[in-house]
Order: sequence, then structure tokens, then C-alpha cells
Amino acid sequence: MLSFWYSARCHRQLKLMICIGTCLLIYLASTQAQLPPFWVILSLILGMGLHLLYQWSNRRSWPEHQRRLMYGGLNLAPLLLLAVLLLFLPKMQLWAMALQALGFILVGLFMVSIYQQRAKRFDS
Repeated sequence: MLSFWYSARCHRQLKLMICIGTCLLIYLASTQAQLPPFWVILSLILGMGLHLLYQWSNRRSWPEHQRRLMYGGLNLAPLLLLAVLLLFLPKMQLWAMALQALGFILVGLFMVSIYQQRAKRFDS
């Protein structure tokens, strides 16, 4: 998932559609049960941390077999983070809160990765 998000195949329009779809998913799940603000902030921070971890792994010079293993782990990281969050989320309407938590993890990732890749506006 992350390798596709950071590749040239995922162009700006596709990223915009994915972001809109994620926000729509969060909105629809929030009509059932709202995620408390603490969990929203924690999910956003986890998404931003996922981006930083991906960038760190790209800057390191890993042997080829370790690089493939690292990318496989990073592709599963949002789901693993969601599984850990599920243990601590309130049990009422758990499915709606889990969708929102996953959505906010992705939004945190989207915010940081899209901002980093934007074109510079000035030559200063």
C-alpha cells in the first residue's frame, strides 16, 4: 500500500480521490458513533509516524532481502496499528470506531506525505 502511495503511478488526482473517499468513510462511520478526540489525535500521530518510518527506511541502505522484509512490514503497519487500537477503543459500536481510527491513521499519512511532495512556489 505504501509503495503504491509513494510511487509515480499514484498521481495527484488519484491521491485526491483516495483522500475524499477516506474522509467520506470517516463521516459515514461517525454518524453511528463518534470517536473521542484523544483517539483521533492518537490516530493522526500514528499516521504521521508511519510516514516518518517509511522515509527513514528509504534513506537507510538495507541489503535487498531486508529491504523487501521492511517494505512488507510497512505495508501491514496501518492494519497492525489498527489492531492495537482496537484493544483499547471503547467497545460500544466498535466497528464504527475502528473505521474512523483507520481513516484518521490514513489522513495523518496523507497530510504529511502530500505536503512533503508539493511543488515549491517561490525560489527563496
